Amino acid sequence: MKKGIFGFKGITNLILVALSIFVVVSAMTKVLAPYLGSETRTPSYENFQLLASAVDGLVSLKSQSAIGSIILEIEPGYVIIGFEHDKDKANYFHTELDKPKDEKLCGNEACICLFKVESKKYGKIKKVVDCVKTSKARFYSRSLTYKKMGCGREDERNLCYSTEHGIPVCTTVAQKTYFVGNKEFADRQLCFLGKHFPGYDEDDEVIWSTQEMLIQVKTSPNDEKEVFIDLKTEDNLLRYKFINICPTESDTRCIGRHYDYVFTENIVGEDKTFACKFDYQKNKCINENIEECPIGPISEKCACGETAYEFGFCIKENNVLRHKNKELPEGYCFGNKIDACEKYKTDNDYESDKYACTFNICGVAEIGCYWDTKGALVGGLKKDACETCPAPCNCNNLYDEEWIKEANPCGCECNPPAAQSTNLLPITDPTVMPPYI
Repeated sequence: MKKGIFGFKGITNLILVALSIFVVVSAMTKVLAPYLGSETRTPSYENFQLLASAVDGLVSLKSQSAIGSIILEIEPGYVIIGFEHDKDKANYFHTELDKPKDEKLCGNEACICLFKVESKKYGKIKKVVDCVKTSKARFYSRSLTYKKMGCGREDERNLCYSTEHGIPVCTTVAQKTYFVGNKEFADRQLCFLGKHFPGYDEDDEVIWSTQEMLIQVKTSPNDEKEVFIDLKTEDNLLRYKFINICPTESDTRCIGRHYDYVFTENIVGEDKTFACKFDYQKNKCINENIEECPIGPISEKCACGETAYEFGFCIKENNVLRHKNKELPEGYCFGNKIDACEKYKTDNDYESDKYACTFNICGVAEIGCYWDTKGALVGGLKKDACETCPAPCNCNNLYDEEWIKEANPCGCECNPPAAQSTNLLPITDPTVMPPYI
């Protein structure tokens, strides 16, 4: 009779091998457990720690204000929420969330926390992953409006970010509103989601992914810290300039002025231009020599009107320099395939299209582009469109607005039109008057 392929000894050896493999795998699992699915070994956790460290570094400065930036990644299934020092709850969609009171987390202090949540609409909080304390602080972020269709109910729309802004939020109520220039800001409690479903359809999702965030800290007279965290945009950079005022210890002309205020002084018969630069180490504004911006895109800090800017466009109207934001998405030229002047009109949401066109920031036409506001007879097909410069041209006939004429993107002849003959009589006799024109 033929023996079995293994026999008792062979089976015993197989069992021993299986047990050995089990023991080895179990041991390796214990060693690798922190790296296999643990919330403390995820990009969200690691990025949360970087955010908390950046906030702590700015808050700890002995200065009335501070600013910094960070690249922040949040995965679907995670949320970052800020808790204030004198409140035990925070808003989370249509409910309130208790502050983690464990002394290792928040205790009775202000803190920011990372939570694990269900990855679905209005996802339920599963557990707290970690919290970092910040004494006497209030955390804010900016409310933005979802600009695309299908964002759900009207009362729900202020929950949503457009995919252009790229970050989903999870609180509904603005805690304070104010103006920066002519733009209204509505600050809400900090609450960032890794993924949100802004409409009724759960396929309509907005993913946080990776964003560059701006962190601004302002110290109030009672030593309370206001921490503002939001996207690094020109609007938010302007916020820092205009909500902060130079303290009384600053250089004389800067006291009571907003950061980067520009003024001119005559020194030994020569006019010099200065900006009120805030020095966080000295905790005061100091006079900084600065040059006037050329007309066009701003590439380095310069004076455009009564403020110094590092970004945007500087245009000239009525002999006065004015700043305009460069409100364009990242990769504007390549992403929108702008390869001709008429392609600059990409979307009605982009106020800056006309400046991008006029200064031809994508370099699409060697002869240049200009913004046609009225559908002019020369080269104009429709109003509010970007056109290729004609040659030759006269700026008084081609351009519709003063700022475009000042920029003269087409290099037109700009001599004033010749005065019409009035056939005035020479005044040789005081009793003879010239005809009334």
